[in-house]
Amino acid sequence: MKLLRAIAFIVLTLVTVTSPLTAEFKHLRPPDPAKGTIGLRLTNQYGMAKESADVVYFVRVAEGAEVPDDAPLIPSNFGKERNIYLLNAEPGRYVVVAAEVVRPPAKSRTVLLLAKEYYSQTAIEVKAGAVVFLGEVAVKSSPKSYEIDENQARNLNTIMKISTTLNVLDRSMGNKFAGPAVFKSVGRGDDVELEFWLEATHNHFRGEDPWISFIDHRPVLRAPLAAPVKTPNP
Repeated sequence: MKLLRAIAFIVLTLVTVTSPLTAEFKHLRPPDPAKGTIGLRLTNQYGMAKESADVVYFVRVAEGAEVPDDAPLIPSNFGKERNIYLLNAEPGRYVVVAAEVVRPPAKSRTVLLLAKEYYSQTAIEVKAGAVVFLGEVAVKSSPKSYEIDENQARNLNTIMKISTTLNVLDRSMGNKFAGPAVFKSVGRGDDVELEFWLEATHNHFRGEDPWISFIDHRPVLRAPLAAPVKTPNP
């Protein structure tokens, strides 16, 4: 009898500790009115498959200036499903330089690295107290191409140091789990933008009332349409 009571006590304790009802809900840091927010989606065409990024790396650059080689990389800090966000970003001009995707069926991670010539296609201006929709970015990579230039290699080394999602197996593969990505397009428009922010407030920021209010009531600034760019075949 004592043994049964002891077992019952242990089971009850485990259930109580692990119950989602007793788990503390960790809220996001509230919006900073002195900062802004970026929202985007990034899709990679890999052979016949399409894969969505869940982490994007940005660089903040001075207006009219080129991206310096030693510019620090800024990873997105929130994401759900296809949507990626950089919350509470310092005001300034940002460009996308790299992304991480999860590649099925092994669920291994891959790093996509953009060449400098494509940076300007994703340039956006972040202003205090505003959200900006960068758009639906489409890139393409090849399973036969792992060659990266000096700048991409530098970015990859930085990503391997600061990434919180790359696992030991990914890191052990060296450059073989990363490769160049060719910019294809950025999809924008009122319908796409409305759908993006509705999905954000209805699905991704549930229980985050300050963020829902921030997105719904603060001015929304659209990224300017980028000029067409000719891209070489990978």
